[in-house]
Amino acid sequence: MIIDKAEHKKMEQIFRDLGVEEIEWATLPAGDYIIEDTIRFVVTFKTLPDFQRSFFNGHLMDEIFALRNTDGVHALIIADDKDKWVKKDVHIWANQHWLKRNFLIPTFKFTSREKAASFMLDVAKKEVDYLQRRIKTDGENNTVVGFYMFYGIGEKTARKIAEKYPIPFEFIMAIDNCEKWWDDIEGLGRVRAKAIEALILEGKSIPKRERGDGI
Repeated sequence: MIIDKAEHKKMEQIFRDLGVEEIEWATLPAGDYIIEDTIRFVVTFKTLPDFQRSFFNGHLMDEIFALRNTDGVHALIIADDKDKWVKKDVHIWANQHWLKRNFLIPTFKFTSREKAASFMLDVAKKEVDYLQRRIKTDGENNTVVGFYMFYGIGEKTARKIAEKYPIPFEFIMAIDNCEKWWDDIEGLGRVRAKAIEALILEGKSIPKRERGDGI
């Protein structure tokens, strides 16, 4: 297996205790762990504070899109670190949001690094990708619809936006033009377009893109 150099050094011992003999440290272009067994399992790993922080600053979705462009089976894995004290509100936030949001890839949360590591090794032994998580919507645009929904936009509105901006990497173009959505997207309306613009660009006390769920 390969572990990204930015990961905590304790993870090597955790995996060795679980029977992994060949471990390499490298700078990975995407993901934090690559496990080669029956399948190639590529994981982005977050502790609870990392999960919250990367959600706030927008880095999480950058990582997920990079992960989706690599070969193999992908997952986002979130784990508590028993060796570090974490604020109660971070625990509450993580528990509420890891299932609430559509992260576009299978997402799992564990109470310890050890449990997460054991799960990762188990998945790599599977014959098929049983992790595939069904996105809430269907059809050609299901992935990009889920992406807009991740940012707090309701499903019906997300579908309309996805019809206008159907390719994931066009998201930035969509955001740059959100003040024009009332004119570009049939049935959206100026008031709702302005509300979505505020949702995406002006969120403050909670992560950007999260205010006003269901707009």
